[in-house]
Amino acid sequence: MYSKEEKAVVRYLSGNMSEKDCKAFEKELTSSQELYVVFEEYKAIWELTNQLSYNQEATDVSWYSFQEKIAKISRSRLGMIRVAASVAMLAFLSISVWFFSSSDKSISASNTISQQYLSDQTSILLNKNSTIEVLKGYGETHRKVVLSGQAFFDVAKAKTPFRIATNMGDVVVYGTKFDVYTDEEITTVELHEGSVHFLQNTKEVILLPGERLVVQGTTVTKTSFTKKNNWSKGISCTDVPLAYILGQLKLNYAVGYNIKNRCLKELYTVTLPKDDLALCLQILSDVVGKNFALIDGQIVLN
Repeated sequence: MYSKEEKAVVRYLSGNMSEKDCKAFEKELTSSQELYVVFEEYKAIWELTNQLSYNQEATDVSWYSFQEKIAKISRSRLGMIRVAASVAMLAFLSISVWFFSSSDKSISASNTISQQYLSDQTSILLNKNSTIEVLKGYGETHRKVVLSGQAFFDVAKAKTPFRIATNMGDVVVYGTKFDVYTDEEITTVELHEGSVHFLQNTKEVILLPGERLVVQGTTVTKTSFTKKNNWSKGISCTDVPLAYILGQLKLNYAVGYNIKNRCLKELYTVTLPKDDLALCLQILSDVVGKNFALIDGQIVLN
């Protein structure tokens, strides 16, 4: 996880910061020794590696304009290990910032969970076999993305709403932390901080922290939860429809499922391993009271 200071420095040096934010950044730089130390380190790496694309003349003017103001703040020297680690991280962050601010881009996580950052510093933890499409103009005229699969969002606050298109409707927020799962059978939203609006045709549902939304077709259900569903370290599901549990197996093991709709709405609580599909099906069979099997890459009722 990168610090707020590191991400701000990368945005400043790479030219991905508005004029207003640049002035605020430079003002903070004159009063924060911690920020100044990070800035000095990354500026040195930037100049040595040329990892970032920038306007040299404009940056030099900006640099010298406040250099004298912070001359009294002590400077730190870089160790070789930290330089190497910082170069790698700087390259990664600069590529990510460029990637998400250009045309429509699609990011997929195949067999591993992936951490991504958008140009407005929104953080996305993308589950296995999930995809995020970032639409052209993101951060300039809108903040719209399209999700297939599952992701945990930590949305940066802004006047422009952050909108996620799912299979069942749109999730709209301004700045908050929440989890979204979506496929052809079900969409779930689990809110941790802030507030969320869910829009489906003429329906609008507002979620508050500790509330979970489950959408299956035109059926929209809002409930409270005390234990959040966990998928980053294991598969832990609490009082959720069978469709959501099967969806977790679909993402983690890259399989499909073919189960009748009436069974998919039944609620269960279960914890499943992420490295043994056969054991998952055995546990699920015991919990649900039905015999699940894997046939031709599809989970079915035997």
